[in-house]
Amino acid sequence: MALKAILETLDGIPEALHEYYTLSDGKYILDAEIDSHPAVKGLKNSLTNAREERRVAKELADKFKGMDPEKYSAMEAHERQIQEGKLIAEGKVEELLELRTKALRESMAAETTTHKSNAEKLQTQLDKLVIDNAVQTAAAKHGVKKGAIEDVLFRARSVFKAHDGQAIAYQGENPVYAKDGVTLLGIDEWITSLPAAAPHLFEESRGTSAPGGGAPKPVPGPGTVTRQDPNAFLKNLDAIAKGAIKVV
Repeated sequence: MALKAILETLDGIPEALHEYYTLSDGKYILDAEIDSHPAVKGLKNSLTNAREERRVAKELADKFKGMDPEKYSAMEAHERQIQEGKLIAEGKVEELLELRTKALRESMAAETTTHKSNAEKLQTQLDKLVIDNAVQTAAAKHGVKKGAIEDVLFRARSVFKAHDGQAIAYQGENPVYAKDGVTLLGIDEWITSLPAAAPHLFEESRGTSAPGGGAPKPVPGPGTVTRQDPNAFLKNLDAIAKGAIKVV
């Protein structure tokens, strides 16, 4: 049985183990070499390492406190020139070559890191443009309200990722397929599925006389509201619930 380090009472503890506890401030403390326990050692080592890292970071911060980065770079270059001059004067060609090679490697590593970071930012921007342009084109085609474009864009960015210049729908790490089960879900088909979940993002259906129109809209009569008029529907919720107004 594992012995607890601190107890309120020794009730339930075998009498043979009572001698291993010392009463202190009304509590029973296990008299054991806690520091030698592997878990405690690990915690102490982690704490020591964290303190050392903070100490080194503080020393570096204090060292460069108030220093102009450009002036520091100029000082570094000047110091390197002095060091190289000494090596040349002493005829230490190999040491000079090693010093210059080291400086070149450090410079190239810094530039590579910067270029990689800039390339990643640029790629992120390009991917966003691929998705946004496709969504805006499809939104205009399928009757998304102008004021709802940002909402649709937000929804699309959580579903689509750009890959080789194409917007691909994902669910977690898996691509999403269209209704045919063969082709990948495109933004056009995705937008046409939105009205079922978010009809408020779309313009009202157009009559058959309008270009591209579908079925004619119901004309509300006395005591009725249409399903296509969300404002009237919301204003008359109580009357609709009581049966005083019908939804057509």
